[in-house]
Amino acid sequence: MLTFSISYFLEVLPKLLSAIPFTFEVIVVSAVLCILAGILVSIIRILRIPILMPITDVWLSFVRSMPFVLLLFLSYFLVPFLLKASGLVQGSLNKIIYVYITMVFAYAPVIAEIIRPAYFSIEKGQKEAAEVFGMTPAQEIVQVVMPQMIPTVLPLLVNQVIEIVKDTSLMYMIGLMDLMGRANLIITVHQGIGKLESYLAVAILYWVMIAVLESLMKYLENRQTRILNRRVS
Repeated sequence: MLTFSISYFLEVLPKLLSAIPFTFEVIVVSAVLCILAGILVSIIRILRIPILMPITDVWLSFVRSMPFVLLLFLSYFLVPFLLKASGLVQGSLNKIIYVYITMVFAYAPVIAEIIRPAYFSIEKGQKEAAEVFGMTPAQEIVQVVMPQMIPTVLPLLVNQVIEIVKDTSLMYMIGLMDLMGRANLIITVHQGIGKLESYLAVAILYWVMIAVLESLMKYLENRQTRILNRRVS
């Protein structure tokens, strides 16, 4: 019969905290790579670059149809096969590389579809006015386009980062020792004892991480709103 021990829960919680630095590192690197790749894909889709545009259409359709765990396994087994078949790499890659590859593949086109409509929502007249005032394309983007895009894009980007945080919980399935991996190791060492306590501790830690991320999003959103209000006034 399944039981719950508060003393064991308090014992296992500090053990799981040791996996936080690695998990946090993967989350940060994944989020940065996905956003940068998403910006590149959005440029392709905004400019409608021939050949590349249809590829991004297929890419977006494919990742929207696939569960993340399946993409992770495809990356883990298919990428080494392709690298060895091409002669580019003979040895095995660090397992974390497959996580980053999967994250970028899964989220870059989705993030691009957040950025693209936000870009087109900016009135064309404002862009033309920036050109009249002699702004360079870089100045136009930084000073005119981005400040207006951020309030629209930021909440949606944070939602995607939250999804990234949740999907990192699957990397234990290829042998990486993240929060879930640590919990499963502890359960195995204790021969299946303390499953409820361990998984509840993991749930609370993910809840805290997401809550911190949402608080940061609200702070940035409020800050950007204040900046825009000062510019208008």
